[in-house]
Amino acid sequence: PGVFSEARARVHLEQVCSYGLSTVGNHANEVLTPKYILSALEAIQKEVDPASGMMLEIDVQRPTGSFNLEFLQGFTHSYQNVTNVVARLSHNGNHDSALMVSAHFDSALGTPGASDDVVNVA
Repeated sequence: PGVFSEARARVHLEQVCSYGLSTVGNHANEVLTPKYILSALEAIQKEVDPASGMMLEIDVQRPTGSFNLEFLQGFTHSYQNVTNVVARLSHNGNHDSALMVSAHFDSALGTPGASDDVVNVA
């Protein structure tokens, strides 16, 4: 605790990958993985010493929208109620100096997604 551990991160990575195919909208991506990530973040949140002034805020978002992609002759990507897990680490709630690390946990069709970005979630 308090220090990054490759071995500990690998346990998280293997757990998330054990859910199998995790495309946007399926059970693994919208329920199992977010539940696991939330559980891990809540465990970290409990370890934060309030006297240190550090604060870990956790939020779940389920946005809907669309955007255009300009490759492969272009297409529009639409999504509905996808699950985002957001965690913000700040000192005394000062969001001007908060830490944000961004990664996604969905995978491309037919892949576990580990090298795509799940490794950054772990």
